[in-house]
Amino acid sequence: MRAIVGVPRQAGRASGADSYATRSYRHTQTTEQPVEKLTIVGDQIIIAGFGQRGLGQRFNDVVKCAFEENLFKRHHIEVGRELCRRGIADFESTKAPADEYGALVGFTVNNLPYLCVFPSDDFQPEFRDANMWYCSVGSGQAITDPFLAFMREIFWTGGPPTVQDGTFTVTWTLDHAVAVNPGGINAPVRIAVLERFSGGLVARMLDDNDLKEHRQNIDQAKDRLRTYAATQQPGAADTPDIPKPKS
Repeated sequence: MRAIVGVPRQAGRASGADSYATRSYRHTQTTEQPVEKLTIVGDQIIIAGFGQRGLGQRFNDVVKCAFEENLFKRHHIEVGRELCRRGIADFESTKAPADEYGALVGFTVNNLPYLCVFPSDDFQPEFRDANMWYCSVGSGQAITDPFLAFMREIFWTGGPPTVQDGTFTVTWTLDHAVAVNPGGINAPVRIAVLERFSGGLVARMLDDNDLKEHRQNIDQAKDRLRTYAATQQPGAADTPDIPKPKS
């Protein structure tokens, strides 16, 4: 299984993934091993891929070549369209079967961040915006999508979160997926962000120290929920008395 999550914002964006890949032989799973599912290109682009690793390596090269050719100076819709065309052309050059690879690509155009989804079923680009600002992909999507919807309903009803809060959301979502999945999604959680630095947007990978504060905030949020649950129990100190019916 795989879990990959992306959250964009005008000030930047956060993407994360678990760190394990499952190997198989003749449709039978054989082993799991840690892998890096996030790639940073030119300190400006974040690629989070899922599916066939060989196709992922090739798509990473497609993006790198496009970056060196200054594709990312064009309109963001054209960037998504061209990455789609080049990626499909590369896959078809070796008759790669469909549905074998998909990706999230975060990049900047004119100092603004964009998050583009390339689904594994057709690889057609779809951008996330203020109306639908989060996404998750991979075989763990059945876990991560509902949790992201829950996070949006509780915390971010007014629109996309800040980069800091988006990182909090991605961290909690992936930690939850690691904790409850039936197999194949494992720690360590890896997160990369596009954030403002010296007036520009820069991509970087977060380390454990960067995530420590977010996990502390997650623990505090869980404690608040536990405290609320305790107040709803019969006999709780702050539960108002139920009035007795008049005789």
